[in-house]
Amino acid sequence: MNYDFEKILYVTDLSENAEHAFGYAFSIAKRFSAKITVLHVIEESSRSAYPLVSTILGENQWKELIESNKQTALDTIRQRLNDTCSGMCDDGEFRKYVEDVVVTFGNAENVILTMVEKQQFDLVIIGAHAVSAVGKALLDYTARHVVRQCTKPVLIIHLPND
Repeated sequence: MNYDFEKILYVTDLSENAEHAFGYAFSIAKRFSAKITVLHVIEESSRSAYPLVSTILGENQWKELIESNKQTALDTIRQRLNDTCSGMCDDGEFRKYVEDVVVTFGNAENVILTMVEKQQFDLVIIGAHAVSAVGKALLDYTARHVVRQCTKPVLIIHLPND
């Protein structure tokens, strides 16, 4: 059995403290000459407002507005992740070890588990620091679900307390 890591999925909630976990992902990638995919999942919002707003704006205009804003959000977050991760290492190393930056909408645990299976990641590193009670509950739920369901090793970074 091969215990080397060739493909690492680093999952972040975009918090400043989650950068700490990227350091682990980067260090492991260097040690094993592995490639990192950085992932951030934007949880889908409730569809309860859809009927009211689509009635006011019209369904086509509402859909265009949603899609336009989604793409802007995805592009902005992807750029922030690129800047943050590349700022932690020199540009040559970033390009050598970070293969992709993925930002998507969906259910975080389902997106993570699906990506692990489809893209054959060898290791999942989850880095997060939820500051609100709701965020902490969601993070705890996501991390527990991924750990229980994932067929690959999952490393959850406990961030240092200041």
